[in-house]
This record gives sequence, structure tokens and C-alpha cells, in this order.
Amino acid sequence: MTRTTRPSFSITGRTQADLRQGWELDGVTEVLLEHTDLARIGNLDTNQVRQSAAEARNRGLKTVLVWDLLLSDREIADGGALIRSLDLSHFDAIRVQDPGVATYVRDAFPMMERQLVLETGNHNLVGIRRWIEAFEPKRIVLSNELPMPLIRSIREALDANDHTVTLEYLALGRLLIFYTPRKLISPVEPETDEWAFIERFATSVDEGKHFPLVENTQGTFMFYEKDLFLVPYLEEIAAAGIDVARFDLKHFEADELIPALESYLREPSAEHLGRLKSHLAPRLTRGFFKSNRTDKQFVKLKNQHLVVPEQAQLVGTVVETRKKKYLALMTELPFGQNDLLEFIAPEGHVAKARVEWIRDVTGNEHDRAESTGLWMVNHVGKVSAGSRVYRLRES
Repeated sequence: MTRTTRPSFSITGRTQADLRQGWELDGVTEVLLEHTDLARIGNLDTNQVRQSAAEARNRGLKTVLVWDLLLSDREIADGGALIRSLDLSHFDAIRVQDPGVATYVRDAFPMMERQLVLETGNHNLVGIRRWIEAFEPKRIVLSNELPMPLIRSIREALDANDHTVTLEYLALGRLLIFYTPRKLISPVEPETDEWAFIERFATSVDEGKHFPLVENTQGTFMFYEKDLFLVPYLEEIAAAGIDVARFDLKHFEADELIPALESYLREPSAEHLGRLKSHLAPRLTRGFFKSNRTDKQFVKLKNQHLVVPEQAQLVGTVVETRKKKYLALMTELPFGQNDLLEFIAPEGHVAKARVEWIRDVTGNEHDRAESTGLWMVNHVGKVSAGSRVYRLRES
């Protein structure tokens, strides 16, 4: 598949005025319409959605109705009734996230194009393929936790299997880090309307970071302190196989941001870049654009005393101790009487001892423990449950 130098653009906006200004951007081919009762963070009522869809259609733009809520069966039926009242002839596609909603849309509106949001999870090709097989979407919205090298491999694999699905990636917007359907702001601010759209900041006491909060009829959302900013890397995004880059403009002052964005897209100079950044958060991030190294933290979380060296012969793990009576081992390798074993406790204590006797769980004695499983051996002092057990080589 031939890739262009830039992906096409899809936009969101808080108001109709924001949408009208946003779809004037060069390269915008699609408008996402977010109804207050269908989208997680929607601000348009029924009439505004209809009007915006009609106007966008008249400009030759693709119109997408966003239905990305997580819903119960009853709520899905109510949402379906609302969608029918909007007149689907105004829309080219429906965007969904909940598998139940996706199933409903597939069955109730089979002729409508489906766009499937996989931003929360779904980090591997196997899972993505399964979703494609289940719902046959025309568009997959990928997670920003996927770095470009991995996206490139996903794109190549999908192309090799003749999948015609297009891929989308957030290029400008906020990163959601927490959501609850509960209202967390209005209960502690009695003067606020519980049905209002509320924006606040949560400040971490220890580090002084400011996390944007939004509360609306759908619940409470917390975003990362840094705005995602990948606008300077649009060519690289396209080269990796992304077809559509999304500009999520609803969290910003669009009448200031959009002209700056337009200037940079037209002429990507340092001056225009600086102006564009000035309308975003003080600190920006590329997210996992280059690489995702979050798994590196697991190494730090591991108990280094329990990490098994490559050349070591791990016999098993101590699962129970009874002082002066026995050790219970869950074994992974055979061992026998008179073998020299090394025990490394979780707190780092090391003990060495020979196997004096071996018994199975019924109490029968054995010369060797040939099968893996639970075995009893003589007690060894200062060895605790959880200790690793290694067989030592003797010269």
C-alpha cells in the first residue's frame, strides 16, 4: 500500500464554532460529532449534531457519529433509539468502543461503516485481528501506548492478509489516565450543578503536578499533566502506516489554537512551532511515539534475591517450613539424597545443606524425587517460605 507524506486529519471540537474553524484546516477529511448522551466527553445536543453533520457533508467531509460510552444492555437500547432519531443518513460511520455497543451497531445498522476504538489496551496483533474479525470495522483507532516500530509491524501484517482497515492515531490532545462513572467534583462543590460540564485541576502534593479533570454526565475523567503533541512528526506517523491522525481540539481554546496549527501545517517553521506550543500545556509529551519502556519498571519491582541466574539449576521453591521437622518444596527439577542444595531466602539470606531424606506427600520415603511437584525434605535452619532452591555443582 502506498503511503503519503502526511496522514489525513480527523478533528473533534467542543462547539459548532470550533468544528467549523477546525474543518478549514488543510488536510482535514473527517469530522467527529460527539453528542452529550452518546460520547464520553460530548458537548453537542441533538440539533447541533444534525446541523454540524449537514454542514460538514456539504463541504465534502466525512461525518462520524461518536458512540464511545461503556454501557449496560438497557443503556445500549436507549442509545440506539437516540441514534435512530438523529437520522443516520447524515452520517458516514459510527465510532464505538464497548464490545456490546459494537455488537449492537453491527446487528442493528449493518449498512453503516464501523470505526472501533482500541485505545485502552489491545497492544498485540493477535488481539487486533480478533476485533477485526468480530466486528469488521473500516477503521481501527490504535492506542498511543503503541510505538511507531510496533505500529509499522502491525500495518505490514494487516496488509499481508489483505485487510483494508485504516489505522488512526492521536496526534494532538490529552491523554486519559483515569475514568470513573462516579462524580468526584460536584459532591465536594455544593454550588456546582451536578449536570454541568466541570473542569478543574488536581494537584499532587509531593510533586506539584497539575492533572486536568473533567466531570460531566458520564462521570469523571483525569488526564495526564502533559498534552500529547506529535504534530512535528506527522510524516513519520504516515510512514509507519497510520492513515488518519486525530486532532482532539475539544480541550483547548480552539479559536487560538487552530490558527496557530494552521500556520504550522502550512509552514512548519520554528516560529510557528513555538506559537503553536504556546497554546498548549506548559509541558508536552510525545508519549510512547518512539518506544514503550514501561516494562522496564518491572525489573525494579522484582525481588533481586529471587531472580534466577541463567546458568543456575533451579530445583524449586520452598512453600512451607516446619521448624526441626521438614521443608516442603514445589520442585521443577529432579533431585536426590545427598545432593548439595543452596537456599536463597526472599530477604537475601543464603543457606547450604545436603538432602538427608526425601518424602512424598503421603509420607513415603524415596531416594530421589524424579517427578516435579510437592516433596518434603529435612528442615534447614533460617530458610523461609518463598526461598529459591538450587542444586550446586560439586567438583
